[in-house]
Amino acid sequence: MGSALAGGGTAYIRAEHGVWWLVLGLGTGILILGLLSTGRWASDTAGRAAALFEAVDRGADLGEHPAGT
Repeated sequence: MGSALAGGGTAYIRAEHGVWWLVLGLGTGILILGLLSTGRWASDTAGRAAALFEAVDRGADLGEHPAGT
């Protein structure tokens, strides 16, 4: 950082812009994941998974076997 500031600060400002784009990209990714994980699709998926776990807990044979077995 010292060498960037010694050059009048322009190198520091250019590097700072890259960091802000990185922060913006990561924030957008987090927003998208939040929307996907709380939407109707996620709720339906969680309900299906819960039903499968309940069936396994009751000892039901689901008739499906993992691939390759």
